[in-house]
Amino acid sequence: MDSPPKSADAVRQSGRAAVAHYLGWPICDVSIQGLTSDGADRVEACRLGLCNVPKETREDVLRSIIYTAAGLAAEYLFDVETELSVSTRIMDEVHADAARAFPNDHQRQRALVKTGVDTAFEIVRTYRPGIEALAAALVRLERVSGSTAEQLLARSLAGSPGPGATSSPRGRTARSCEDTPSPG
Repeated sequence: MDSPPKSADAVRQSGRAAVAHYLGWPICDVSIQGLTSDGADRVEACRLGLCNVPKETREDVLRSIIYTAAGLAAEYLFDVETELSVSTRIMDEVHADAARAFPNDHQRQRALVKTGVDTAFEIVRTYRPGIEALAAALVRLERVSGSTAEQLLARSLAGSPGPGATSSPRGRTARSCEDTPSPG
C-alpha cells in the first residue's frame, strides 16, 4: 500500500463498504480524496444511498455500530497503523450509539458494543480479499464508484458462507444513490 495516512483511510473505508454491502445498503461511492494537494485535509467517505444510517431501533443501532467499527476492524486485521485520535473518535461514536439504545444500562451498552465489534471483525474477515482489492483501488484512484466497490466486494464472497450463518443483522435499504445528493 501507500503512505500510512492514505492507506489507513483506504482500509478503513473499504471495511465500512464491506459492511454496507453485507447489510444490503446501497453504496454510492467510496473515496479518500484530499481537499489539498498535500493531503493534510483528507476527505474519506463510504457514501451510502441512505440519507443517514438508521438508528431508530436497537437493531438499527447494532447495524450502525457494526458499520462504524468495521473501519477499525479492517485496520487492525490488515495491521495498518492509524492515529489514536481517529480510533478514539470512532469508538466514542460507537459508545454514544450504545448509550442511546440503552440509557443508564451500562451492562447492556457494553454487550451491544461487544456484539457490534465482534460482528464487524467477522464481516471484515469474510470480505478480506474484497477489502484488499478495494483499498488498493482507492490508494491508486482515490475514488471508486459504488458499483465497482460492490463488484470487488461480491467477488470476495464466491464460495463463502458469509458471516453470521445462523443469524444476520442485515438491514433495510433506503433510496437509491441517485436520490441522495452528493456532498459539496
